[in-house]
Amino acid sequence: MVTSGRKQKIHQIDVVTEQYFPRYLKLIDEEIAKTARLLRRRHAAVRNAIDKIVRNAKRFRTPAKIRTAMEP
Repeated sequence: MVTSGRKQKIHQIDVVTEQYFPRYLKLIDEEIAKTARLLRRRHAAVRNAIDKIVRNAKRFRTPAKIRTAMEP
């Protein structure tokens, strides 16, 4: 957990042994490939969501306000 001011964020850290590291990298490659396939399959929905986010962000003028609006 990382605390900055009043905000706390939880970060996951994967710890792997040197022996397992090549398999770990392969797992990451597989997850990236799966994510890419899913994004391509849902291209229209992803594009529409991005366009909506951009339209909403254009209402703001400063980077700080844009960041605040984009945070969950």
